[in-house]
Amino acid sequence: EQGLLRYALTFAVRGNYGQVKRFIFSLEQAKRLMAIEDVSLIGTKEAGPDQVQLQLQLTTFFRMKGS
Repeated sequence: EQGLLRYALTFAVRGNYGQVKRFIFSLEQAKRLMAIEDVSLIGTKEAGPDQVQLQLQLTTFFRMKGS
């Protein structure tokens, strides 16, 4: 209707808290239109005591050719 294609993504990111925080900041600064639909942050012992895992569900939009 609006000439936009909606694309949903779900993925996990693992790292220390500072790395994960910088990743979220980079998403916020992106020029592409996107919406963070759901986010959860959990500690994870498998990768090390200072590691966290971020589970993200986001939606991004693309302008369809000719629109």
